[in-house]
Formats: sequence, structure tokens, C-alpha cells
Amino acid sequence: MAKKRISEVVPYPKAIQESFISNLEGIETFVKNVEPVVVQYDQRTSQLIENVKKRIKEILASKVLRDAKAKLGEGEHIQIAEGKVEKATEDIVQILIEHNRLPRITVGQVELLYRSAFVLLTAFFDYLVHDVIHCYYKRYPESLSDKDKELSISLSDLKAMC
Repeated sequence: MAKKRISEVVPYPKAIQESFISNLEGIETFVKNVEPVVVQYDQRTSQLIENVKKRIKEILASKVLRDAKAKLGEGEHIQIAEGKVEKATEDIVQILIEHNRLPRITVGQVELLYRSAFVLLTAFFDYLVHDVIHCYYKRYPESLSDKDKELSISLSDLKAMC
């Protein structure tokens, strides 16, 4: 049985392909442009946190080490005091980060950007499949039987497919 074509305006396969390629290029551009911004943000954030740590250490060290030298003398006690200053500094920085007083460096935020690009890619592929099916059935409507034209799917049918 020869399939007959209809004269209605239908998207050409070449146009569908070009649209899909354009969408892919858009995602690629997005991902390439996100990376430098994320790297720059990480560098600025890391530098800010290091500056805060340095300032906290200066404040703590001047007080703690001065007191340690006065009370305990030199040597091993000074090393213990320096270790305590380092630990206290890390604890203070963590508290500041947790209470949003310092920016966070989270890999999750970067992953979210890349996952959103993946969601877009999935949607564009879905759109491509839609266009191909739409194009085919617009050009060859007789390939659908009368039974197929009135297809109904219930939620229970969808649930059964999972």
C-alpha cells in the first residue's frame, strides 16, 4: 500500500534537525559560560574565607599566645596554644558559614546548574521525538487507523506501565 502525502504545511526533517542542533548548541554555550563564572566565584569566596581566617587568627593569636607565654613560658606550651588557635579559627569560620555570614562554597549549587542543563537536554530530545512523530503523521495520516486516532489513556494505564 503506497502512502500518500498531504499538501498541508508540515515541518521538514531538515528543519527539525536544525532546531535540535540549535538547542544542543544553546546548552553547550550555557555550560561553557557557566564554568568560568563558577570558577571565579569559587576563587573569590576562597580568598574571602582565607582573609577572614587570617584576621581571626591574628586576633586570637595575639591574645592567646601572649597569655600562654606569660603563664607557661616558651616551648611545647606555645605549640599547644597555636593548635588551639587554629582549631578555634576553623570553628568560628564554620559558624560564620552556617549562619550565612560568609559565602558558602557548595558543589551542590554547581551540580544544580549542570543538572538543569541535563533536564533541558532531555526536554529538547523529547521535543525532537514529538516533531518527528508529528511530521510523520501529518504527512501520512492514513498510517493511523481509526482506532488509533481516538486513543485514550487513563491514569491507571500509565501507572500500570511503570
